[in-house]
Amino acid sequence: MPNDGSIIVTAEKWIADALAALKKVEAPDEKVFKAAEPWNYQIDPTRGGVESFVKYSPFAFVSFLPPGSSRHGDYDLAEELLFAVALGTVSKAVGVARTGDADSYGIGKLYDLAVNAIDKHHPSVEGCDELYYFDSDLVSETDKSYCMQLYFKCKFFRTQ
Repeated sequence: MPNDGSIIVTAEKWIADALAALKKVEAPDEKVFKAAEPWNYQIDPTRGGVESFVKYSPFAFVSFLPPGSSRHGDYDLAEELLFAVALGTVSKAVGVARTGDADSYGIGKLYDLAVNAIDKHHPSVEGCDELYYFDSDLVSETDKSYCMQLYFKCKFFRTQ
């Protein structure tokens, strides 16, 4: 994926790389996610929408969301960078996408692994603090698929 070198794109890539590096405990040669990458419209309503889950499952797609900002007492900018991680998985059997089984991780295990890989870790970007997990939302759930979005934020300090 192209990278303009911005803090945002660099942090997105760091998060995606951290998730892509995760391996299964019981099968150390096997990656947790089939696709872990910055968001590039992989799951799009015009290209199969939820059906395209199968192509990428299990997946983790990282995107930047517009930041919140305020001013400190001295009127210096107090900006937070907000990142969303969409986690999704599908299964052949009813309920397994949610709970997992002996052969595959459910959304709960993917959630645990993603939070542990990102929370309280620094994205190796100058000018920001560690990333912190702070919330999640259900995106889509069917009897054989599950997708949720995790939110991470970090304080950003303008250096110029």
